[in-house]
Amino acid sequence: MNIPKNRLNEKRVMVSFSNHEYFINYLSFDKLRITTIKSSVLLIQSLLFISFLFSSCGNKDTGYVNGMKLPNIEVPSVEAEKKITIDALKGNIVLVDFWASWCAPCRKTHPKLLEVAKKYEYAQFKNAQRFLVLSISLDNDSTAWRDAITKDKIESFMHASELIGWKSECVGTYKINAIPASFLIDENGTIVGKNIGWRDLDLILSKRVF
Repeated sequence: MNIPKNRLNEKRVMVSFSNHEYFINYLSFDKLRITTIKSSVLLIQSLLFISFLFSSCGNKDTGYVNGMKLPNIEVPSVEAEKKITIDALKGNIVLVDFWASWCAPCRKTHPKLLEVAKKYEYAQFKNAQRFLVLSISLDNDSTAWRDAITKDKIESFMHASELIGWKSECVGTYKINAIPASFLIDENGTIVGKNIGWRDLDLILSKRVF
């Protein structure tokens, strides 16, 4: 595209492109340059924001693998003045699921996860008492957290949160660097699945019932 230098300040100039000539409305070279810069800045900001979302809300690996014992943690329950510990849940198969009300990918998993939980609610397991879902939120806002629980209809899960976001002690203990993240532990507290989808969860559970 060529713009004659002697006509840069005109409101209407001729542009040559692919052997064809077009007329475009044109304010001034300076205004065009400023508009281009502003557009570039907005584009960069948008890309950085998208990058942040993917880095904090995705499915990244953590330091614990299948066969390892999941360390004990103590997290405040959604019920006032009550805390939940991993050790207290031994004897059950437990999905420890990390999420937040602001994490769209996390909340998209809830409908199918709820289906699996209901499917095995009264199942007779070979070596475990029950299947439980311990839902640990990385929210900061109690109202947003509780509203999301109600909206997603997951009141039947066990809910806990320190309500300090990524500063939660469990984040460091379990080396959580992105959400959604989850650990499936057996009745002995041993990891038998990590960051698994609902289909794999269903498959693992199906092999542990009579």
